Parts: sequence; structure tokens; C-alpha cells
Amino acid sequence: MSTTYQDGVTPLDAAHMNALQQKVEKGANGGYPALSAAGFVIAPAGLQFGTGSAFDSPANGAIHTDSDLKVGGQIYGSQYVRAFAGAASVGVILGYMGGPASAIQFGPDNGWDTNLYRASANQLKTDGQFSSGQDIVARQGDPANQAVLGYVNGHGGILLGSAADTNLYRAAAGTLQTDGALTVAQGLLIGNAANPGYAISLNYTDTGARIWLAQKLASDAYNRFAVYGDGTVKWGAGNNPTDTNLYRSAAGYLGHDNNGLILYHGDLITYGGTGLFVHNPGGLYMDRSDAFVYFGPSQDTKLYRSGTGTIAVDQNFLVGGSNPSAGLYFGSAGDTYIQRTSPGKINVNGVPAGVSPIVGIIVINANGTLKNAYGSGLGTVSVARTSGQATGLYDITWTTAIGTPLAHATPMTDMVSVQTAALSTTSMRVTCGVHNVSYVDTDVVVSILDPSRMS
Repeated sequence: MSTTYQDGVTPLDAAHMNALQQKVEKGANGGYPALSAAGFVIAPAGLQFGTGSAFDSPANGAIHTDSDLKVGGQIYGSQYVRAFAGAASVGVILGYMGGPASAIQFGPDNGWDTNLYRASANQLKTDGQFSSGQDIVARQGDPANQAVLGYVNGHGGILLGSAADTNLYRAAAGTLQTDGALTVAQGLLIGNAANPGYAISLNYTDTGARIWLAQKLASDAYNRFAVYGDGTVKWGAGNNPTDTNLYRSAAGYLGHDNNGLILYHGDLITYGGTGLFVHNPGGLYMDRSDAFVYFGPSQDTKLYRSGTGTIAVDQNFLVGGSNPSAGLYFGSAGDTYIQRTSPGKINVNGVPAGVSPIVGIIVINANGTLKNAYGSGLGTVSVARTSGQATGLYDITWTTAIGTPLAHATPMTDMVSVQTAALSTTSMRVTCGVHNVSYVDTDVVVSILDPSRMS
């Protein structure tokens, strides 16, 4: 029997036999744990605490336990912490596993489809949908900025402010409501191409004095424009309360309570202070104090009521200023008129009351020559005796035409008879019975008549 250890050197005494026993039991079941060269405890089958909780390492780099793990401090891992590993859809991983850094990921192994992670400083994010069975509160406790997303007045909506004094919620299908005021910093669009015909409607205005639409500039202290519940529209300059209005005064009438109404249309201004004033190149002014209508830039021409049923002018009245054939019509049917037919000539479709049908009067000497012509309606007049002196025939001609002229000849004595016959619109033959040299002191007076002037 050898008296030395297998190395042939170490003696097999009591001291060395004790050391040999400890070395054999190291790392064995029922023995004691071994230490690695780095000083770590080596437990090939795992570690057990008490009579039940045990930890093992089924794969390199993994620690496994079938018992609960309770940590009173912190758990650190260079990669991730995993729960429910291998479960079909309820796995949880805390750390990094191919997704965002510092994330909590949910789902089956290697198929994480739901996450919650730090996107940046003070920002928590999920790449999927976040659902809550109750309200979601943001900036909790902030008096002005707290926001609650959830239940508002029996509807889904948003409550703002820690006092929940501002809200926005679904009041009914397709209807969004707030119980306070709504301020829009940019434009407000009502309707679109797919939903035309929509407008702003205020159906519950409690009083006509309530303003339902108003506008002012950022620098204004007062409204420049306001529409009231009773339909009144008011305007102002912005530095004082509104001072101009327009409203319905009665059925079919607009009224205003100011000194005047001004309407601009190009160079046209309509003003109603003491009357109505239209300012354009011609100018028109209607003065309500004297009921005159004035024309011209200097108001030098007027039209007014001079008495019951009578309109008067104090200046000339021109008919047909731009139309030389225009007429002046009378009667409700417009069946009586005076019309200019040519320079210096007026046509009347009727007989003016008190107007003589005589156009001109011609005096013929006993010797058959023109003695005198009265009236300008005939123009230039000439007389010629025909068929000898004894016949008493005279041809009278003139230059201004008459439609169908008539003549009446009167000798200065009653000893002769008179006959007339029309030849044309500018001539007439007069027969004066026996008018010869024995009556050299007798003149013949011929009146030329226009039948259109006869009643």
C-alpha cells in the first residue's frame, strides 16, 4: 500500500486525507459548490432556496425558476428581462430585443407586436393603439392645462382644466358640442364639395339684443361689425361703440337710425343726411326739407312739386336730348304726344287746345301780285296770276311743306265769290270770281290752314 498521494509526493497522513476528501466533494451532489477561476460559484444543477424555490440554467445565459421571484431592490440586465417566455401571445419582455431601446414589448417569442418605450426625454410612446377602460388624464393637477379624455356629460369627449369647466364632446350622431365659447384662431370652413349647402345657424338666440356675429381688428377696442339676434346689422370705426345700423323697419322696408346712408359703387355715392345725394359727373341731390330734386354739380337745376298734382321746373325742359325723334307723351295710354319731326317743326297727333290751324296769311293786290305775307310757318311765299286777269285765278307757292293744306280767300268787298283748290303740299290755286281791273282797289286775303290742327 502506497503511503503517498497519487502524485507520489504528498504523504497520506490525517491532514492530507481531510484535504483529499474536500476536493472530491466539491461541486458534487451532496458536496459543496465549486468556485471558478474568476471566483464565481459554480452550481451545475442550479440553486435552491429553502425547500421549494429553485433556480436553474437550462441554456447558456439564462436563469430559470418555476417559483415567484420577489425583488426588494432593482434588477439589472445588459439585454432584457422576460416573463411568460414561450407563451403563445402573452409574453412580456423588458429591455432590448430588436425593437426600440428601453422598451416593454408584448406578444409571442420573437414576434413582439405591441410596445411601450421612451421615444425621447420625457416622452413615452407606443407604435400601436393605446386603449383605456376609464378616463385618460394628462397634466393632472395643472389648473389651466389638465386634460381628461373620457366621459363628459354622458358622452365621450374631452374635459379641460382641473375644474373641468371647458369641454368638447359628441352630443349626437354627427354633432360636436361645447358648453362654453369656441375661439378659432384661423378660418372656419362650413361644408365642402362633398357636403355643400351647410351654413351657420343660430336657432336659440334668447333676445334680439344678443350679438351672434361680430368682428374687429386686433387693435380695436370695439366691434367694427356686429349682427344682432333681431337681424339688425351695426358698424363702427373700432375706437368707439358701433354708430351706424341697418334693419327691417316694416314688411318690405329697410330702416336706419342715423343721419344718412352712404353706398359706394365706383364714383357713385348715395347719401341721405338731409336728403339723397348721388355724386357722379352729373350730380343728383334730393333735399327732404324742401322736396326739391337738384341736378348738376352745383345744384343749379331743380324739379319740384309746385302744387297738388303739379311738377314744375324753373329752367328749360329738354325732350330728346340724345334722341332727336323723342316725343312728349300724355295720358295713361300715352296716346297723345308732341314730337319733333325736323328742325323747327313740331308734330302733334291731335289738336292742341287753343291752337289756331292757320299756318300763314297772304294778302294779294288787285293786280295779282303779292302784297304781304304773315306768319313764318310757310317759309318763302310767292304769288302768280294765271289765265288772264279776268279769270281771277292765283297760284300761291311756299317753301315749308304742309301735309294737306287748305285755304280760305276773302276779298275786301262782298261783291265777288271765292273758291280754293289744293295743288300740292307747297302750293295752292285760289279762284276769286270776277276780279279784274275795275276793282283795282280791292285786295284778296288768303289764309293757309293745316288740317292737322283742326278739331
